[in-house]
Amino acid sequence: MAEQEKAGRLPKQFGDFGENLVVWWLGQFFNYNVALVDHEGADIIAHNKTEKLAISVKSIHRASTIFDVHNQKQLKKFAENFGNLTPAVAFVFADCEKIQKARLDIFLLLLKDFDFFCNKGIGILHKANGDFEIQNGAQFIHLNNLVNAYPQMIKHLRLQQIKENWLD
Repeated sequence: MAEQEKAGRLPKQFGDFGENLVVWWLGQFFNYNVALVDHEGADIIAHNKTEKLAISVKSIHRASTIFDVHNQKQLKKFAENFGNLTPAVAFVFADCEKIQKARLDIFLLLLKDFDFFCNKGIGILHKANGDFEIQNGAQFIHLNNLVNAYPQMIKHLRLQQIKENWLD
């Protein structure tokens, strides 16, 4: 397969990978029962003894991202239609400044908490015309500062490659 053809599939493949990674993470670290769903508005349904979540996953490899009003409405509609689930959004950020510092971060926020952060202009989260924006998301220090300041509101996982050759 030509390089250009492979690169054309990478965004879809990264999106699928991000969804599956969030499923594994929630099940492994937070003891959620999880299911991938192929439905408008949400990618994952997750529940444990205290929470039932409808989660939209956004896998991103660039500096900023927007979770627009349309996506928010679709997620809320899905959450309501499938049993009054709590809407949440998971961001899977890939960063690769250098091969030795390749990292992957997952951030999970309830939609209402995302709205709180955006309305307050806390950190790099902003709201414009109802759209939520994470500015400079690849600068993980800003998101990590939010996680450290509000650990009860944001779940976080960092995977980091520390060597060029993982087999060493």
